[in-house]
Amino acid sequence: MILSFITNPNHKTNKLYILIIVFLSLVFSTLLFTPITKIQAHNGSNYLFKTKQNQHVTITPTSHPTAVPTPTPTVPADPTVTQTPSTTQRVNPVCVSSHLNNIPQSDVDTQTTLMQQAGVKWVRFNLVWGNVEQTRGVYDWSSYDYIVNNINSKGMHVLGLVTQWGAPSWERTDASNWMSPANNPTDFGNFVQALATHYKGKISLYEIGNEPNWTKFWPPAPNVQAYTQLLIAGYNGIKAADPTDKVISGGLTVSDNDGGMTYLQDMYNDGAKNHFDYLGFHPYSWPSSPDVGYGWGLSSLDNIRSVMVQNNDLKQIIATEFGWPSTIASGGVDETTQANYINLMYQNIEYGNYQYVPIACVYDFGDDGTDTTNPEDNFGIVRSDYSAKPAYATLQQVEQNYNANFTQINP
Repeated sequence: MILSFITNPNHKTNKLYILIIVFLSLVFSTLLFTPITKIQAHNGSNYLFKTKQNQHVTITPTSHPTAVPTPTPTVPADPTVTQTPSTTQRVNPVCVSSHLNNIPQSDVDTQTTLMQQAGVKWVRFNLVWGNVEQTRGVYDWSSYDYIVNNINSKGMHVLGLVTQWGAPSWERTDASNWMSPANNPTDFGNFVQALATHYKGKISLYEIGNEPNWTKFWPPAPNVQAYTQLLIAGYNGIKAADPTDKVISGGLTVSDNDGGMTYLQDMYNDGAKNHFDYLGFHPYSWPSSPDVGYGWGLSSLDNIRSVMVQNNDLKQIIATEFGWPSTIASGGVDETTQANYINLMYQNIEYGNYQYVPIACVYDFGDDGTDTTNPEDNFGIVRSDYSAKPAYATLQQVEQNYNANFTQINP
């Protein structure tokens, strides 16, 4: 029928049908010879579309705006861990480090009040031998008494860091260098016993040393045997004062050659195993996320834990420092990223694969300076004027979640 229309030049509808047939022919030929291209939408769904050969097509669903490139590191879209806690009884993990011993008493009051309002349970600060015994045989505890009593009066607990540096000049390996470690384990142990005796009932958790595997804190070079002797002496001194007090080994830095693994093995070789109740560790990963891997952040905890297991040591690990500087400098993150990463760390130790970490101390509570290009000035969760960064509210939320999901126990 159609053919008769086409071949009959006098038919009135001839031209119309010719146009229809030509149009349909073009459509069918396009469908037959155009390749199918698979496109992944921004929400992860796969769509099938016909496209011309070599043509690039981007589909942007209206409910998912086009992503804007952001500098590394990026903020996790959903910093949550969906696993469940292995027990509903655990130590409150919320801890901050602060240089309370270096600021006026009025600032101590301000900081501890803000800590209390943030839900902080543990406050870590330095207890320096040389500040107490400036004259041989004479102990002056007054400056530390103020800080300890202030923290306790606000319902928080002290995590006392007994530093290996800052010993009286006559007790240092290098008398001219404040950072030089104490060189007499017996004298160090006697001081630590006096310290624990003085603060019996006020401090129940001590850390012996800080990052002894880093040259900065053990000049001119780390000496694992010498540190282990101080640890043993400090442990024995604390237990002599109060056997119920707990001792954390000095927090190892992840920044040495292999994330502290060889240093820890050498500590075991030198007899450290029975002279700490918790292993201290600093699982830094800045500027990257704590789950970045490559031996940093959470994966550094995996590595250091493996050394413990190889030595049949199943103690828990306390992260006595972790944090991110909110700075424009290289190595820094923005304030929102800082808050997200802190939240992700707590999520992992409360609900994820790192529940063997009972306490994690954010370093640090307040910015130590105002130079926005210096990472060391910008680790705080409050600024130098005590205005809050987003991480302050994050800590409040971590505390609220802890109270809603756990029953508190002591270390």
